[in-house]
Amino acid sequence: MGVLFLSVSGLAKANPLDNLVNTSGDIVSQMDLAIKTVAGQAVNASTGYVSPTGMAEAGKITEAQVTAYNNAIAIMAGSSFYGAEEFLQDQGDAALDQMELAIGDFVDAATEIATILEVSEMSAEAQASTEIQDDQLVAEFVEANEVSLTLQQETVDEYNQSLDDVEEYAQEAAAYIGLANNTDAVAFFDQGAENNNASFADEASATFDISNNRILISWQTTNNGSAVYFDGSDGLSIDLFKTSAQILTDGESELFYTTGPSYLGYECFFNNTNCPE
Repeated sequence: MGVLFLSVSGLAKANPLDNLVNTSGDIVSQMDLAIKTVAGQAVNASTGYVSPTGMAEAGKITEAQVTAYNNAIAIMAGSSFYGAEEFLQDQGDAALDQMELAIGDFVDAATEIATILEVSEMSAEAQASTEIQDDQLVAEFVEANEVSLTLQQETVDEYNQSLDDVEEYAQEAAAYIGLANNTDAVAFFDQGAENNNASFADEASATFDISNNRILISWQTTNNGSAVYFDGSDGLSIDLFKTSAQILTDGESELFYTTGPSYLGYECFFNNTNCPE
């Protein structure tokens, strides 16, 4: 497969649909009037009734109407309503849907694991205390709840897998949406479609390649491909990456975190008591 990485300029997209609707509608209206006129004239001629002079003129299609309609057809034939931007956004939306499913799996597993917060907080308080009785209370609590406090490997495996899935789909969604929002990337892929005489509607397939930090669109018409890197390493210099510190900073102010068990604590999260103000 040939893969094109050079930056090129895209063509401006037109939106001629309204014009085609109007011009074709004018023709159809004239034809409807003409058919009705012919039908009426024919039936009345056979029964001896005369139609007014000039009715034929009203149903004729004018040269101006022909020109307007043919121009609308020519423009429509060369137009694109579903281009790179829409295609990339759709790929991103699909990845977001998968990410939400993975987040749901994570929430289920994390909530089950979060029950250890109770013993974690209790043992931390006992550690800070100078009273040996507090240590004993922890031991007695653990003995009474050993079964429920024991982590199941299956749950941990689901938790770990969900983290991988969230990361994978979040990266994929971000790459597609980030490029959809970038005019240079959109122009490059639009030009790729034109060069390969391909439609994004049914002749393009996308690949998210995290190992090379790129989005590859393959064209079924030629078996060629166009790729844009999202780490700033190609001619378009599009870098969509944030650092781990930036991601964590963004996360710590989100409701998903501030309404979670590790932030609220056991009593607040599970029992809605002793919540931070």
